Amino acid sequence: MGKTLVLDETQVYKRLEHLSREMSTLKRMIHRLSGERTGHPHITCLDDVCGGVPVIAGTRIAVWMIAAMHRRGETVENILDAYPWLSPAQVYDALAYYHDHKEEIERQIEENSEKKQLSLPPF
Repeated sequence: MGKTLVLDETQVYKRLEHLSREMSTLKRMIHRLSGERTGHPHITCLDDVCGGVPVIAGTRIAVWMIAAMHRRGETVENILDAYPWLSPAQVYDALAYYHDHKEEIERQIEENSEKKQLSLPPF
């Protein structure tokens, strides 16, 4: 007939603790990668990236930086020249986020311009 499996209780508990730690690590990784939902597919907020301000997902480029460049007259094409690894959809989504959260992003632009005279890529 079948084999009888003998389990060592200590080993079972150690294995369960190990699996529990692995699950916690995976949950943290998933949260970190997904970030806070913003309603914009290319924009995320992560506590450990740029102080938690909205950024273009997968980058450290803050929405306020794109908005500041656009406010000073830079076109989407100019912004893409400065950040060639971005797609037009990412830049347009950053601008859409800016328009949806204008007060918040303009406050971030002001705060950052006071801190370091807003060093943006020259054109």
